[in-house]
Amino acid sequence: TIGKGVSTVAAKEPFSAFGKISATPNPSTDMMLIQASEDFEQWQVISAGGVMMEESSFEKTRSKALSLQAFPAGQYWLILTSASRSASIPIVKF
Repeated sequence: TIGKGVSTVAAKEPFSAFGKISATPNPSTDMMLIQASEDFEQWQVISAGGVMMEESSFEKTRSKALSLQAFPAGQYWLILTSASRSASIPIVKF
């Protein structure tokens, strides 16, 4: 939908530089499983206000659990990074 100052796109799974990315369950109160169709090796969780909440590097993977326990309820951006790409998706903690 596109309107004055507003645009939305309906999609079942976000597409990005990594192909398909999913975060389930989203929203979540505790743990979220992050999956991508291509390898990633780092993530950052950024609050809606722009504060870095978590940054982590690890072995290349296509699937990893993200704990939201220490985060206050709210909306965040999850940024996945590989050696040559990065992509972001919105996530929500209840």
